[in-house]
Amino acid sequence: MPYWIPSPDPEFTNQLGTWFHLPKRDSPSSSSSVIAAGAMLDSLEPSTLLFLNQLMSLTITNRVLHTQVVYRKTWTSSDRVDLHTNMGDVQPWHVHGVSVDVPALFASIKGASTRVQMAFPLSFDGSSLPNQPVFAYLPVQSYGFKCILQANFDLPSSREAILDNEWNQFLLRQFPRLFVDQLVQLLPEFPHLIRMIPVDIAPPFHLMGHAVVRLLQDLPLIQAASGAYVAPRHVLDQIEADHPISDALLWQSCQKHFIHPEFAPLLSPQSLKSVEDSLFYPLDVVDVPFADELNILHPEYIHALAPKTTRFLHVLGIKQLTTHDMLQFHLLPLVATSKTTEHDHAKALAFCMHVHIERPLPTPLLHLVRQSVRVVTASGDLTPLSTPHLSLEPPEFAFSALTVVAATSVVSSSSAFSFLQAVGLPVFMSLHSPDGVVPGLPFLLTSIVTNQDIAGATALMQYLDRNWTTQHSATYGSV
Repeated sequence: MPYWIPSPDPEFTNQLGTWFHLPKRDSPSSSSSVIAAGAMLDSLEPSTLLFLNQLMSLTITNRVLHTQVVYRKTWTSSDRVDLHTNMGDVQPWHVHGVSVDVPALFASIKGASTRVQMAFPLSFDGSSLPNQPVFAYLPVQSYGFKCILQANFDLPSSREAILDNEWNQFLLRQFPRLFVDQLVQLLPEFPHLIRMIPVDIAPPFHLMGHAVVRLLQDLPLIQAASGAYVAPRHVLDQIEADHPISDALLWQSCQKHFIHPEFAPLLSPQSLKSVEDSLFYPLDVVDVPFADELNILHPEYIHALAPKTTRFLHVLGIKQLTTHDMLQFHLLPLVATSKTTEHDHAKALAFCMHVHIERPLPTPLLHLVRQSVRVVTASGDLTPLSTPHLSLEPPEFAFSALTVVAATSVVSSSSAFSFLQAVGLPVFMSLHSPDGVVPGLPFLLTSIVTNQDIAGATALMQYLDRNWTTQHSATYGSV
């Protein structure tokens, strides 16, 4: 454990910054310990400074081997930073982050909000880009990304890996959109960043990699021969030929462009293949909303295939698709876009409900439903399920004029109420909660008092008189 040195050497007296002294111990194993400690310190990269806001420079002096390295960072703008070394090297990075609200499940431990960040290397010498570690303020280990992901991840005491738990899964769901937005913004100026497309990502980050690729498929990522950036589905890699086809004729004939000859070398076959259209065959999905957005083999065709044939489809690269896969990586990201309508969200909500009743959704997926799906309120607004104080209009309650936050876009049934309760949408003024809490009661009382609504107060008292219990009295002692 570290401890304060009461009488430091004169060279450290009145010096700015924090100094750590790692003494060499005289023991038979001291030589190997010094070598091991030196190797650990040598493994520190300038990127160690990226996410330590108060640390502007780092000096490592090895008095055994008589070596010294100095790292220093200089912010050139709000999202650009240069990392300097005492060897004269300069590494420019693009660093961008967003603050996200923390779900109530974690808020008591993690706080009301947290921040996720990404860092992209802006320098490129033509060689392959190394894999970068994932950071939890300091580097942890690499999972296959060419850029750096930073968040307040849960780690084991050894700090050797990212735990696969619900908190970390919540954090991982925040990265795909951040990744895609920054990559599309940077590509025209730094085309080598096309190599950031995630390929062969290790668990627990592999699902996040799939989500990134899904979002990238329709975005202008590839530079065509004309210089414009187009979606991967609209490009072909030009093969050398004596009489090449013109780009204009290619577009006119089959809606394709040739990749720009200077951009093509930046693409690996794996990265280009990862963002092409995928073909799926369903394992347990029959009627999928927005099926036209996915290339799903027709169910009747699947049912006619023998087991050996379906295994062969997998060998060909046709991917299997479960309902939970489809929800997490296709339907929910799709309805979260601004292009979807009230009808689209109603279909998505009904499908999520059906899937949950057949096989309950895990908590992280329920949270994703809350963030992605919208419902129509009594005032006609299309609002996310995650909206605070949102509740469902009760079938037996007569205060329709006061249920301004009541959702009216779902069918009333016991199974529907069970699903909506699971995604955090309680029934407005329901008196059947086990903990005695009545959703919307404080809002309703405030509205009655503010508007001096005598009729509303009378109706409320009659409703409570029929349904109030001792449990409610214990919860609302002052009512």
